[in-house]
Amino acid sequence: AIYDTAVQSLKYLAPVVPAETEKQVEKYWRQCLKIDSSRVDIQKGLCALYAYALDKENLKKQIVVLKSLEPDADGEQAYRMAEYARSFIAAGQWEQGLEMYKYIATLYPALAGIRCDIASEYFDAGRINEALTWVDSVMLFKEVDESSFLNAAFIYSELGYFDNCAAVLMRYDRTYGR
Repeated sequence: AIYDTAVQSLKYLAPVVPAETEKQVEKYWRQCLKIDSSRVDIQKGLCALYAYALDKENLKKQIVVLKSLEPDADGEQAYRMAEYARSFIAAGQWEQGLEMYKYIATLYPALAGIRCDIASEYFDAGRINEALTWVDSVMLFKEVDESSFLNAAFIYSELGYFDNCAAVLMRYDRTYGR
């Protein structure tokens, strides 16, 4: 218990952009978008700004805009967007960060991996029931990426669900031949 308390007191929290600064920066970037609304870099900058300012509602709206402008050519867009959720977590706003993760998951309903990331966040926080719910949902997907298979197996193993772990690893082997 002493160690846990000491570690918590040493925990670094990312700085939060004040609301006034957020509005000033947003104003300039919105003016830039009047010149060229297709600038994805500026759209991403707005997402980052809202994430650093812990402005969930504006971030949700901006993520939708970004998703519509940037094709998901490599299948990694949801994971890049998860950085915005992690900004909340880094600033000590874990629940809000998970809310953003879940929102991103709704935008990518066919992607198992983002759900596995959510399971991992719950696992790391010691919220076992939620971790199991999310990792179980990952295994319902027909297509699961390698990292998600291995993370799911790890979570099941650590929690003592060895039959689930073995099933995941066997499915992983059938899918990827490893």
